[in-house]
Amino acid sequence: MDGFQIIRWLSSDDSAAVYEAAGPGGRRLIYTVGHRPVEPGGEFSAWAQRLRGVRHPHLVAVAAAGLTDDSRPYVLCGTGSTTLAERLVRTPPSVTEVVRTTTAIADALDTAHAAGLRHGTICPSTVVYAVDGTPMLTGFDMCAPSLVKTARPGLYTVPELDPGYPADIYALAATAYVALGGTLPYVGDPTDPALRRRGITELPGVPPELTGMLRTALNPDPSARPSAALLRDALSTVDIAESPPTVALPVTVVGSDVRAANKGVAPINEAVTGTQPRIPREKRPPMPAGVAPLPSTGAKPKRTYSGRVLVVFIVLLVLAGGLGGAWMLRDEFADATEDRSAEIERVDFDAVEFTVPYDAAREVKLKGGTGTGVGSGEGAPTETWTLVTGPVFADGNHNGDQDTAAIHLTVTTENGTRAYVLVFYWSDGLRQAGQVVNGICEVRDMRPSGPSFELELVSANPFVNCEAVKESDRRYETIGVQMSGGLLIQAGPHIGAASRCEPTPGVETEDHGADTIVRVAPTSEAMEVGDGIESVTVFRPETAGTVEWLLAYVSRSDGTATCGWVAAADVA
Repeated sequence: MDGFQIIRWLSSDDSAAVYEAAGPGGRRLIYTVGHRPVEPGGEFSAWAQRLRGVRHPHLVAVAAAGLTDDSRPYVLCGTGSTTLAERLVRTPPSVTEVVRTTTAIADALDTAHAAGLRHGTICPSTVVYAVDGTPMLTGFDMCAPSLVKTARPGLYTVPELDPGYPADIYALAATAYVALGGTLPYVGDPTDPALRRRGITELPGVPPELTGMLRTALNPDPSARPSAALLRDALSTVDIAESPPTVALPVTVVGSDVRAANKGVAPINEAVTGTQPRIPREKRPPMPAGVAPLPSTGAKPKRTYSGRVLVVFIVLLVLAGGLGGAWMLRDEFADATEDRSAEIERVDFDAVEFTVPYDAAREVKLKGGTGTGVGSGEGAPTETWTLVTGPVFADGNHNGDQDTAAIHLTVTTENGTRAYVLVFYWSDGLRQAGQVVNGICEVRDMRPSGPSFELELVSANPFVNCEAVKESDRRYETIGVQMSGGLLIQAGPHIGAASRCEPTPGVETEDHGADTIVRVAPTSEAMEVGDGIESVTVFRPETAGTVEWLLAYVSRSDGTATCGWVAAADVA
């Protein structure tokens, strides 16, 4: 098994602690490890063997399960980019998508049950979505020997005292009904048998046959519920025309007393459970037997000072399985962000205030993940800003804490939608990096990779409505960005500017030679893009005579390219 790096502690209960981790290449993982050792070859080992043998496209992949070096049980599995719980409180799915999700999870349960595995805690918080929208079920560890987490009675727990496979059907049906906008009859008191016996009601826009299927699956008598296969087959027959999204739900209805599948769902669950006791993560959490943790840092460079001037040294560190040739940079930014995990992780990014990427004179404050603004100038359109993904945290000064955060925002106007990635860091308060990642049509994934954020992007012209961009004009790329010297730069696969270099249609371009000085940000203090430049194409907008820096496309001798900034005076 490949090594992995612990990113942050997520939660802890009587049986286990849960950590977010990153494998080679920054792959997101969830590491659940028990508090107490168990006997090798016992019940947990048999359960882990069954879990490792199950494969299904709608089950989160298990990277490993077994015992740590000190014989504590662990499960290491993948996760998704978001959970159903997060979607239900922000951007609810349509009726059609709820049916597709429920059908997929029922199919996954059929496979799990056939392998002798019961889930035990199906709810919106344990249904995750991959970047491409594929629904998957996670959280089997909460029913594992020696890792059992007994959830308090709630909307998604079952009435029977000795739950078996039918309990998973009940919980899945409850999850689907809530996702469709329904109110379960026992919402006031999940322990009241009389309320449990009340049937669910019909819902606007939901076919009666669908409600009938869920009603049968919610029968208080376990023997009267369908199997996972029967429920899957029945749901597959439901024909629903494309429908609008369901209504956003309060976190108190969506959350559950379960382990967090990612950082974003933790506060939703805490709305139901109350704030969980925050324990410091173990300095060196126990690792799977025979597996060494991936290093979170490389050798730290020496730093010298002359007065108040810091001479920045760059250390090249190739991450195993990460971005090829990714540069890891440590400089004065490290001094400003020492041990800042606690502060930045407490920031409510759903209510963050940020500087508008294309208008430094304006700020927008989010409320509940959305905000509005009005552009500068007469007749400027109204903007609607939406937090899509994040925050994702990284170890910007690669000292073992989480001191930088990235969020993916979209802004929608009458002219279409644009996307941006903004990065924040902590230095006597929350600070926003002056540079942004723009020119994006889609952020397919955003994950930590040591001190960097690894972004899977669909890039296109930042001044064009993405819906109007031809497929041939889209660029699919994976880049790493990180803070360096107070600037946000591209750190991999090559050093460059965070801005994507796509010119406005009709803009004039000029070709320049390899000796052109190209910097990673529009300031003379920024580092140069580096060696290996073959040619530089500078973009000259109509306002070129009034700007000091011009965006440039840098072609490299190895056939790759990156972006940068050229001083207008250098190419006058």
